[in-house]
Parts: sequence; structure tokens; C-alpha cells
Amino acid sequence: MNHFNSRLNAMIRGGQWRPNFHGEMLDTYNQRSHHGIAVTILAGISARNHYFICEERFDIKHKERMIAKIYPDNHPDLQGKKDPKHPVRYFDIRKLTPPECYRLMGVPERQISQLMATEQKPYTAFVDVDNELSVFGLEPSATMKEVEEAFRDSLESLETPPSDEENEAPADAPDTVPSDSVAVDEEDDDAEEIELLRQNYTLAYEKIKAAKTEERFGPVQIISNSNHYKLAGNSIVCDVLMYIYEAFLFPTDRRIPGEVQDMFALPTFQMYRNFREQPLKVVTLCSGYDSQCIAFDMLRERYPDFAYELVAWAEFDPESKRPINEQPAVVAHNLLFPQWKDLNRGDMTKCDWSDLSDADIDFLTYSTPCQSISQAGKRAGIKKGSDTRSAVLWYTEKAVEQMRPKILLQENVSALINSVNMPDFKEWCALLEKHGYVNFLAPSFPYPWGKEKREKKTKFGILNSKHYGVAQNRERVYMISIRQDILGDTQYEFPRPFELTTCIADILEEEVSEKFFLKPDSVIKFLSKNETDAAAKIYYTVTDHKLSDEEIAAIRAQG
Repeated sequence: MNHFNSRLNAMIRGGQWRPNFHGEMLDTYNQRSHHGIAVTILAGISARNHYFICEERFDIKHKERMIAKIYPDNHPDLQGKKDPKHPVRYFDIRKLTPPECYRLMGVPERQISQLMATEQKPYTAFVDVDNELSVFGLEPSATMKEVEEAFRDSLESLETPPSDEENEAPADAPDTVPSDSVAVDEEDDDAEEIELLRQNYTLAYEKIKAAKTEERFGPVQIISNSNHYKLAGNSIVCDVLMYIYEAFLFPTDRRIPGEVQDMFALPTFQMYRNFREQPLKVVTLCSGYDSQCIAFDMLRERYPDFAYELVAWAEFDPESKRPINEQPAVVAHNLLFPQWKDLNRGDMTKCDWSDLSDADIDFLTYSTPCQSISQAGKRAGIKKGSDTRSAVLWYTEKAVEQMRPKILLQENVSALINSVNMPDFKEWCALLEKHGYVNFLAPSFPYPWGKEKREKKTKFGILNSKHYGVAQNRERVYMISIRQDILGDTQYEFPRPFELTTCIADILEEEVSEKFFLKPDSVIKFLSKNETDAAAKIYYTVTDHKLSDEEIAAIRAQG
């Protein structure tokens, strides 16, 4: 789809803004993508905070028309030539679509299709047309298809001639035959009545049909786009989880080339088991749509002999006014994993896990709310006994006590281990150690790639999704806790980072609805808040000429 934005291109010609590359990502927090890597996908999406893509487009088919729009005085490089090999370059700004956000969270395409599922909504969900429904003898829950069938049947009944039985005179009818004039009057009355009924049926149907617009009725998304954005921002990157799982289920040699193996290093922890005979038993808390289980499915594609089962999960939004089974996260979970829809324990702060004390749970994940500690939140902390959202973390202790899982996985924002929250986090780690667990945080890994020649290192305790195959700069704390009697004399090793080979452009859709593109006036407001390239702004001219990429690079190098 070609969505030409003349205002944006006018600004680019005037030197007010220039995108660095195709698929450049930016948002109204003034964050920018870097070298094709997306900024962190957030849960809080509004008109003031969204994810935008500057797309570079090329048009050959409509070259002359596009040139007339973009370059009214013709482009100096063309010099009147009509070279079909010379495409017209122009730019658009649009929002990321929900599927694109899910791709940046590592969700596979099959699961994305399930999350974007639609359903047939009855028109009564939007418009009250009970009177019109009664004309056809239908209930309020009737679908538009049923209305169409009833309308068609009603019209056909008016055109069907009376049967022979209907034409027979009653037994007590007089022998006299009405006059012709009377017969004509009765026929006229019947015709008028039929026409009146036809008009009533048609009017009722047209009212119902008018209430049913193509956008609002028929196939309707089960989960709204705004909730899709929230779900993606609240979840865990599936690829990172998969590599973490692999590290204790199927450990592989992930040493950096040239790195010397310590001869005194402890052997790597591994859960030896025939998973076909004894599937991994999993429990997830604050599950969301359960990217934890999606990652297990991804691991199963790598290792066909692997199997797992979700024994229980807990998902509940205390701020939602909807019934629990209608809350978006629960609906999404049931779309992906309908076989486990009846296993939701709801509010984890009120859960009793004693019935699973003898279930031999292998793996428990807890990605508790981050609103109280994240940089974008209120930063009220996670102190034990407080009523902050993030203090839900401490309710995990009850699950640990009653189920005694072999392995625990904690995921949260990087602020979990900053100087403010570190005392509370250490208290939590000490609590787990009291219950017989050994805690592992990711070490600072070197990663010898990138444009800088100096050696780079990851941050202690943090894994970034851009180091595990996903083009998103998302730093999160991951802590693995293993029961001491299971761990023995071994140790857990986090997966090593590797160089990213994908970029934002790889996850973009080719066909995007018009509703995701910014209108010209919105482009002006948006770009005024996202001025970035002073060099391009200074050295651009107001003429039709645009500097080449090499010229811009040279200007930037000069500062």
C-alpha cells in the first residue's frame, strides 16, 4: 500500500528531519532505535506514548505522479529523464501493529495468528433493535446471518400463493357469490396489506443492516488492539526464555571462541529425564498469555523428545472491572492454550497451593507486576508488607513453601536490582535460600562485536533480548533458583549472548491498514518532538536537492 504523506516529505525536503534508515523506530518518549534495534516495548500505550515506524517507500509504477507531488520543480538528479529504474523515494510514519509488537517479543507466527483471532459479534452488542427483531420473531442474541435468513423467508412467504386448502370455502359459507366489485375491493385490500408487510419487513431489515457496519460487525477481534499492545509490553521475550530453558534442560557449549575452559569449573546442572515418559511439570504465576509456555513449545521444536504440561497457572488483573474469564490476558491465554483453560487459579494473593504439595512440580515461573519499580511507573518499591503492585512478589513464598518446585525463574525490569530496590531484592533472595534454594544471576558476559573496538560487556544480572536473537533493546533481570538437593555439586550457567542478525525491518508487515498511519497534521506535531539530527537540519537546504547518505555521514563525522 502506498500511503503518501506530502507534509512529511515537505519537512524532509526542508531539512527539518531525516530518518537514518528504513524501519527506524521512535516514540513520544523521544527514544530512538539504534542500528535497527527497537526500543523497549512498554505496556502503557496511549496517544502520548506509542511505537512509531518511519518507513522509507519506493514507487516506480506511479513515478511521474509522485515526482510531481514530492518535487514540483522536478528533481535535479533526474534532469528530465524518465528512467524507470529510478524509483521515487518517500517517507511515512505509522504505528507498529500488534503483530509487529508480538514479533518483537519473540512470539512465533502461529501463536500470533491465534492471538489475533476474530469472532462473529451479534449486532445487538452495539445497537438496540429489539423492535425490529420482533418483526422476524428473533431473539436479541440472533446473528446477522439469522436476520438475513428470516428476512428472505418473510419476503418469500408474501409471494407464495395460497394453497388449495386455503382457497376452499368454509363449510358454513353461503352459496351466494360476492359481486365483482366486492371481489376487486378485497383483492386490493390484500395487495395493500402484502405491500405494507413487505415495507415493514424491508424497513426492519434496513434498520438492522444500518446498525451493522463492516468495521464494527461481522468478524471482530476477540482482543482489542489497545489490549494487544498492553499484553505484549507485559510479557517476557520468548527467545530469551527458550535459551534459559535450554541451559538447564539441554546444556550446550556456549563458550565464546578462544575462551579458556576452567579445569576446576563445576559441572553444569542438567535435569536428566525421559521427558516423553515423564513430562516436565510447570506452574506459572502472573502468567499473562504465558510466553513461558510459548518458549517451551519453541524448545520442543528444537528437541522433539521434550514434553511438558502446565499443571496450574495464575492470572488476574485486580484493576479490571471485567469478570476474570473476560479479562484480556486470560482470554489470550485460553486462545493459545485451550487445553489448560480450567487450570487458572486467579488471584495469586489468595491462592492455596497445598493440593499440589505432592505433585512433584519441576518448574515455577513468577513475573510479578513491575509498576512500582519500573522507570515508567511510580517507583513505590517492593518492600515486604507494603500494598504496592510489585509487592505481590512476596506472595510467591506461599507457592514455594507448599509446592517446593525444583527450579524457580524470576523475571522483572532491570530496576529490580538498582540501588533503591536492592535491599528488598536481597531480602527476597535470602528468603529463598532459607527455603533451601541456590540463586543464580547472570554474570557480566563479554560480547566482542559492534562498531566500537573496545571490549563490551553485558550488565551483571541482566539479559538483553537483542543478545538472544530479537531486535529489541529490552534489559530484564532473570534469576534462576534451584533446590539444593537437586542442584548438588553442579552449577547453573546462563546462555551466552550472540550477535544479532535481524533488524526491525525484518518484522514489518508489507500491507498495513490506513488507520495505523499518522495524518499530516499529526506528523508535524510528532516530528517537532523528535528532532534528532542537527547536522542534517543545518546542512539541508530548502531546495529540492537532498544530500546523499555519504554526504550526511561525512557531516555527522565532523560533529
